[in-house]
Amino acid sequence: MSGVVPQEDVKPVIEKEPEQVAESETAAEKPTHINITVKSNVDNTEVGFRIRRNSQFSKLIHAYGEMKKIDVKTVRFLYDGTQLHPEHTPDHLELEDGCEIDVMLEQDGGKWNGNGKH
Repeated sequence: MSGVVPQEDVKPVIEKEPEQVAESETAAEKPTHINITVKSNVDNTEVGFRIRRNSQFSKLIHAYGEMKKIDVKTVRFLYDGTQLHPEHTPDHLELEDGCEIDVMLEQDGGKWNGNGKH
């Protein structure tokens, strides 16, 4: 014999079902930080942020306001059309790495009666 082991005799030490491998790797390798892109409809810019999964969005909102030199009370931060609450976290919303958050000017509603008068 040449010392070569036939393929059918070679097996992994621990066999796992494909679903089990994916679940265990996801739990073990889940990064502590994610990258988020904040897109503004105000000035058509994009800003990237790296944030901990358990950090409140208030930190991101505050940092964005400081960077853009705006009052964050004049804009709304939205994910999939839903307004972000400052006390929520990326984990709370199950955000994935590379997701996008939209920033839009806050708009006050008004009554339109068709003749230009409110």
